Amino acid sequence: MNLEPVELISLAALLHDIGKISQRAEIPIENKYNLEEYAPEKDGHYSYKHAAYTAEFLDWFVKEFKIESENEKTNLVNIASYHHKDIDEPFCKLIKYADHLASGFERTPQKEKSDYIKEQLISIFSSVSINNNQKNDYTFSLKPLSFDIEPQLKSENTPKDYEVLFNGLKADLQKLKGIENFDIFYDGLNYLLEKYAWCVPSSSFEVKADISLYDHLRVSAAFAAALYKYFEQSGKILQPDDTTSAFALIQGDFSGIQNFIFSKQGESNKFAAKILRARSFFVSLSTELVAYKIYKKLGLTKASVVMNAGGKFTILSHNAKDLKNIINEITDEVNNEFLKLNYGQTRFAIAHIELCGSDFLIDKNDKKSKFSQRYDELVKKLEEKKLKPVIKNFVFEDYLDSIKDGGICRICGNHPANLDTEDTPICEVCYRMKKIGENLVKNKFFAITTNETSSSIPIFSNYHLVFENKAENLKNALLAFEIGLEDEFRGFAKSKIAAYVPRLTQDEIDKYKDLDDVQGLKEYDIKPFSAIAKDAIKNDKGSDFLGVLKADVDNLGLIFARGFGENVSISKTVSLSRMLDFFFTGWLQNEIKTNFRSIYTVFSGGDDLFLIGPFNQIIELAKKINEHLRQYTKNEDFHLSCGIYFAKDKVPVYQMARQAEEILKKSKEIDGKNAITLFDRPMKWERFNEIMEIDLYNIFGKDKYISEGFKYSLFTYLEMIEKAQTSYFKTRDLLWKPLLIYNIYRNVSNLKSKEEKDFAIKNLLNLVDYFEKYKGDFLVPLSKYIYENRKGRS
Repeated sequence: MNLEPVELISLAALLHDIGKISQRAEIPIENKYNLEEYAPEKDGHYSYKHAAYTAEFLDWFVKEFKIESENEKTNLVNIASYHHKDIDEPFCKLIKYADHLASGFERTPQKEKSDYIKEQLISIFSSVSINNNQKNDYTFSLKPLSFDIEPQLKSENTPKDYEVLFNGLKADLQKLKGIENFDIFYDGLNYLLEKYAWCVPSSSFEVKADISLYDHLRVSAAFAAALYKYFEQSGKILQPDDTTSAFALIQGDFSGIQNFIFSKQGESNKFAAKILRARSFFVSLSTELVAYKIYKKLGLTKASVVMNAGGKFTILSHNAKDLKNIINEITDEVNNEFLKLNYGQTRFAIAHIELCGSDFLIDKNDKKSKFSQRYDELVKKLEEKKLKPVIKNFVFEDYLDSIKDGGICRICGNHPANLDTEDTPICEVCYRMKKIGENLVKNKFFAITTNETSSSIPIFSNYHLVFENKAENLKNALLAFEIGLEDEFRGFAKSKIAAYVPRLTQDEIDKYKDLDDVQGLKEYDIKPFSAIAKDAIKNDKGSDFLGVLKADVDNLGLIFARGFGENVSISKTVSLSRMLDFFFTGWLQNEIKTNFRSIYTVFSGGDDLFLIGPFNQIIELAKKINEHLRQYTKNEDFHLSCGIYFAKDKVPVYQMARQAEEILKKSKEIDGKNAITLFDRPMKWERFNEIMEIDLYNIFGKDKYISEGFKYSLFTYLEMIEKAQTSYFKTRDLLWKPLLIYNIYRNVSNLKSKEEKDFAIKNLLNLVDYFEKYKGDFLVPLSKYIYENRKGRS
């Protein structure tokens, strides 16, 4: 593999500390030259031995992947392994200073010394405290990244644990052979480093071990690429604490995500599931491509993208001479393309700030970091860009002429309907989205190319999307990813795109054959919303309603701004963003695929969540998400607000989204947030979990002796309780309790035996206690019970 200098530097930095894994595995060094050459010697002993282990690993790596070098100065082994020695070579200095920058600002001083092998990675969530409260340090076990990761109180790592990781990494690396495109190779390597090094402490000697080796390596790679490009531009190699504005942070945001995903305001709900899936995918894909355009234009590599989640990316770059013009040109180019999507309702905002090396370092005197303040500047600049967009097209002059012949697209209700698909006049944009939605569930891989073919799908600019089932067909693409959550690595990075959607089985096709949306569909086709709604009916009981869930993590901006106190850093910010994104794109998607297979993921990433499914499954999943977020973070500062809306399958999705968003706002309005709103009743999660444990099925005698009329009459008493607490109550409202007790006795009067009556009355009188305790909130379990126990009707 022939590498450009910036690629060589990025790769060397990404692997410069990889030897820490084999060192902690206590694998013997085979080539003693590596120890003598790369590990500094002091008082007759070698220090920083991991550098020698890195050289040992890279000796193997260079041979396996045929990485060529012109001379010793451009030798990957030397560049990566000399970072603890004073070598007067530019490339070696760049890696050393990148490591210094990444290490210097990421490590929090800690008095206790520890055994560097036994020490476990402290969860990044344990380092977050909004109110400066002391948190317990929870740690992660040493194992490959999986969906069931959960921090626990401290345990210990062993050399055997490290050996298992090291052997797994080397075995999977073999699957990268044959890939010549650096970006695709880097993505695959980066994916494997996350899989195997996410749980490895970067350092634990006299520091708090809350930064993983993986996050240290990838931030080091970003710094190294930026330092190299600044060196190329200025001829200067800057010391880490230099005050020259040599760096830049660039942040991009897909503004108007909801306007784009839910811009389906036509008269037809046809293809709704496919197009929703495609639009959500497009948000992630276009964010990836805009970042790609920027780092390629700046002469950087994929290493420079330090964050990319939820429609937002952050690039660590050098301060290029024409940086502002480059960003403006790309912003205009992308937004001109976005005009074609939905006439300017969706835009891409890009902002940047200039920084110096000392902005990333903790000051030696006051022990504070400037990074929090600087990062806050970037966030505010981006928000300003989003709120004050530069709009150049106020009128689309040819619009009326374009819709004269075919009218408006029946799907989106915006573009001219110039195509006819399955007897539905639609536009080119919706047709493209329909194709993407279909291919996402039929293929194993997708790639970006500039080569237009009969099967490729235009995205924007000259980029085309290609789907494939054979990996060997993608190695010459610009970017390539695997779709899905399967554990096996096949040579390509797995896309962090929430791609799970329910698919029809043959049994379901037979079961729902009378539904118009199911007729003509085949096994494994995306399950339409009408069939998803029917899944709420079990054993001929229930109501065919969809549950529409909208949720996000509370106070996340505050957490990123203040959560790490004075020791905030880009490494911690990157680590926290990645771990939160994994919760939504990793654990949650696997949970849905495994236990909630009828739930449709519209959007899940960053900290945002939008799901559609059978109403009863949505309620159960909401409880599970809240519960697992607490287990996953082990930190009370992290909590979720959620809103659930009930809808029929024919309701346009944009209306579902709008209603769910309004319901979510009610949860956010509760003091402290951390709430759920269901059946229009906002309440704290603790109260919700408690109230949902009430067993109405047994209280109602398993539906044997209570009429439907009695159940519905309970809503009247709940309404009386609510009114009795207001200034406009009526005297009758105060009599809810005797009226309820009377109604209970009257409804069991037809039971034959005294034992049956006494048993029924004892059960039903529990309602009085529950009504007094929960008041109007009791509407929530009562409504859920009625929806679930109707006699299989709509």
